[in-house]
Amino acid sequence: MALQTRPLQSCFGVELVGVDEERIYATAHRLLTDGAAYDRMAHAVNPYGDGLACRRIVEAVRFHLGLRDSRPEDVFAPELSRR
Repeated sequence: MALQTRPLQSCFGVELVGVDEERIYATAHRLLTDGAAYDRMAHAVNPYGDGLACRRIVEAVRFHLGLRDSRPEDVFAPELSRR
């Protein structure tokens, strides 16, 4: 089995641990035994967004094609929604 050369994400959040077996074990052990470390990881903000980009794009396209009367809410720049 070939090892991946890109960094891997811990399944508990976004800490990059790489492919080193000892580092993966140490990180997993720390998260399983250190409640504060686990809480920080478990409640981290998702850096990849909220999973709603596709829905927002569809509504924006519908608005620009005239298939929707009102401009969709812009949750990232609310001042643009007033235009």
